[in-house]
Amino acid sequence: MLQFYSFGQNIAQNIENPESKLLEHKKIKGLKSIDEFVSTELWQINRLRLMNEVPLILETSYIPIDYLKNFEIPELKQDSLYNLLKKNDNHVVRAKEYLEPVLPSLNDQELLEVKEDSCLFQTIRYSYDSENKLIELRESLIRGDHFSFSVEMTL
Repeated sequence: MLQFYSFGQNIAQNIENPESKLLEHKKIKGLKSIDEFVSTELWQINRLRLMNEVPLILETSYIPIDYLKNFEIPELKQDSLYNLLKKNDNHVVRAKEYLEPVLPSLNDQELLEVKEDSCLFQTIRYSYDSENKLIELRESLIRGDHFSFSVEMTL
């Protein structure tokens, strides 16, 4: 898999009226739970992805500030984070992603407009550059009533 799926490139091309809402972006001082990011200044970027005005995906990305120095706020709404990383001369070449079903928190219920017993897909993605440095950690909460995941493998 040399290409990674993203909301903007894969999902939205088949859906009418895709939209991204920037909920928050801020600088934070590290993530204690991620060794590579413990003492790294990061951008925390929270976005809500909608299709036909229905909220479907809640994303939180953590990117070291050194990898994403130059961007405009509207770009966080309109462009993929991988494109913004490329514009800053950083290229994602590999990623690991983990998927598990979860139930929504109260905040997730409100933002995604789901009930407390709604199943969500939680994905955690670790994206790396050619030097095997972690350049993005992304947690996505995806409504299970609108998506299915499949994998095709050639052995």
